[in-house]
Amino acid sequence: MLSRRSFIKTGLIFIPTWYHTKGLGGSVSLSSLDNEVYNWMSRVINGGSNYTSISVVAQDYGMKRLRDFGLRSSILRLNWFSGLNTTAALIPLINDVGGSVDITRVGGGGTTGAPSDWTYNETGSSGGLKALTANTFIDPVFASNNFTSINNVGISIYVRDTTIEESFLAGSNTFGSSSQFYLTAGYTGGNTRYSAFTPDFFVADSNAIGLYTAVRTASSGANAAVIYKNGSSIISTSSPGGATNATSIGIFAWLSSVGSNSEFCTKSFGGYSFHGGLTSQQAANFNIVWKEVQTIFNRQVI
Repeated sequence: MLSRRSFIKTGLIFIPTWYHTKGLGGSVSLSSLDNEVYNWMSRVINGGSNYTSISVVAQDYGMKRLRDFGLRSSILRLNWFSGLNTTAALIPLINDVGGSVDITRVGGGGTTGAPSDWTYNETGSSGGLKALTANTFIDPVFASNNFTSINNVGISIYVRDTTIEESFLAGSNTFGSSSQFYLTAGYTGGNTRYSAFTPDFFVADSNAIGLYTAVRTASSGANAAVIYKNGSSIISTSSPGGATNATSIGIFAWLSSVGSNSEFCTKSFGGYSFHGGLTSQQAANFNIVWKEVQTIFNRQVI
């Protein structure tokens, strides 16, 4: 509970000067907030929603940890799905590349959707973002050709449930070409797959929850492309192949250059990120940050 002494008055509006949460993260003052978190708060207000004390503390803690590990420069886009409601949750914390908001779309043709197409809870065992309307997905306006190079590619998604289904966590393709980008976890048959950018490679994965980080750092050679699960490598390939494309990478779906979107995902996510091709140590450190942030939200799964 914040007292009136914890606020400053700006015009007719009282703004908190301290943000609090129990346990990990503790408290943070307005004056010591990470600049990018303060920027996110402004964008959330301007977008017609609001932030919460826990969203401020968790993301401030997470940003500072990213900087501690030297990871911030590798991050192109990051959304931890936080804030007062779905409208806030669709505003990414880091949006160096892509749209200013995550656009809700529905169906094979990608009709524009609405926040009401989602189930969202910021905290607790039901926390995260999950499609409510069938075939709903996020369009971040970020394509694989937005990565700095074909050999500096990475995506991370925090999966909160173990549903086995024929769906992609994220993906895009140029129809009829070798440019296929996607990541799955708990796919039909119980495996996890990654394509960057053809052919794909996969591994049996019976308990598909937590942070999945998939990277490509070379065109050939040992560990040219790797899938990390909760910070540890579970499979790699020496021949990732293919080419990048200009089709936006869907989150919760596989988007097509010809509009026939498919592989819609019904799982609950705790966030996603596009980033560079992390090393094994960077992937391990990235997992630490994600686990700590999810713990502050009390929606960690491991």
